Amino acid sequence: MSVSPLSRGPRTLTEGDVLAVAAALAPTIAAELTATRADLEGLVASTVRPERRALSVDEFATAWGVSASTVRRAIDDRRLPAMRLTVGGSIRIPADATPPVD
Repeated sequence: MSVSPLSRGPRTLTEGDVLAVAAALAPTIAAELTATRADLEGLVASTVRPERRALSVDEFATAWGVSASTVRRAIDDRRLPAMRLTVGGSIRIPADATPPVD
């Protein structure tokens, strides 16, 4: 029996990780999806409370139009190395996070 990465405790989820999850979800969301920094900033601006800069899995799923279980599965499948989902299931995005440069 494997243990879900989500059950292993705190990890840090960067903007790049969020983009990676969005890219992994692309086939589910639409035939094509290009997630840019502007897309992510729009997502953060529209769904993340500025005072905590945290996004719950449910809020992230709603913003992208998919189920929370799909988001959790994509995170598990990707095994994102720098991910942090708090005990409450919030995705913490550091204020100074920057996506990877292509």
